[in-house]
Amino acid sequence: MTMHRSFTGGKPEDLESLLAEAYAAEIPADLAAALEKRSAAAMQWHPQTPRFPRLALPRLRLTRRRSLAIVPVLVAVLLTAAVLMSTSASGGPAAFYNADGGYMWDHAQVLGLTKTVDGYQITLERAYADANRMMVGVTVVDTQNRWDLINIGRVSVADTAGGEWSESTGASNPVNATTTANIFLFEHTPGLAPPGRREFSVTVSSVVGDDGRTPPPTNDPSWATGHEVAVNATFSFELTVGGGSQATPLVSAQSNGVTITLERIITSPSAVRLELRLAGAPSSGNSWMPNVYVSHAGRSLDGLMSTTATGGSLTTVYTAGVEDPTGDWTVTASELIGNAPTEGSPWGHEVRFQGNWTLHFSLP
Repeated sequence: MTMHRSFTGGKPEDLESLLAEAYAAEIPADLAAALEKRSAAAMQWHPQTPRFPRLALPRLRLTRRRSLAIVPVLVAVLLTAAVLMSTSASGGPAAFYNADGGYMWDHAQVLGLTKTVDGYQITLERAYADANRMMVGVTVVDTQNRWDLINIGRVSVADTAGGEWSESTGASNPVNATTTANIFLFEHTPGLAPPGRREFSVTVSSVVGDDGRTPPPTNDPSWATGHEVAVNATFSFELTVGGGSQATPLVSAQSNGVTITLERIITSPSAVRLELRLAGAPSSGNSWMPNVYVSHAGRSLDGLMSTTATGGSLTTVYTAGVEDPTGDWTVTASELIGNAPTEGSPWGHEVRFQGNWTLHFSLP
């Protein structure tokens, strides 16, 4: 699969300003030194070989999330999930959580559950869930200072009501070489998560330590600076899941031979989830995603994220949440953004297809 990231919803100069703002973010001195060492090592040791394992991830596009800073790929691909690294808060985990946690962090249940495994101190800070999504905040501390960077590796959620919470994305902030704060977001499938209070468990299966100090074995293309360490820390707790609603409008619009159909909408206070199906997408690319704008009852809803599986025709779009979904809705798209192969590059390049799609519907 291929992972793709871009900011949407603005002009090219807006993108440039966002990138400038992101790269201008202040990075703690010890973290900056570690990044510099790692980048230098990557160029010196294996200039033609990726230094981190390939990830099998859905394509991801963040929209209008100005607080999330893009940092070099060498940092981002350390993670074993589609998690962006943020340097927006250098004041410790609390500053990061307060800045990037948004609605879910503000309305989450405070847990403060801590386990230490082989010197890795893992704290489940808070959790939130509603019909649409679940959020967990997890901080990891390497109490023995073994790595240049430490982060959470694999995280999973178990719900006693059944269903599946699949990790979608999140944000990560390395406070310093020994401490990283994380926000993980999970999507409930199929459909709505049942509301009410019940028991959950969150398992942190592994942490990832980044070692930029040790040279690789000679001619070993599999060597990477990110090393996954099993910790298998499980936290059990009770959590109240908020309500929501869903509908299947099945409204469509066609432009330039491409049809976009809204198959389902799931609404909750934390997010609105739109499931859009594309038909007749051009052969010049794959993994096409519509660049959409959503309004409800005359109010524009800020976009948060779009995801689609590589090669798939179903795109999931998240916007800001709504308390009351009743009333008129409009979903507008002016272009499709896709990916096309590039010779000599494993990631390909971005391609765009122009059109004009407008979908209207009402929810009772």
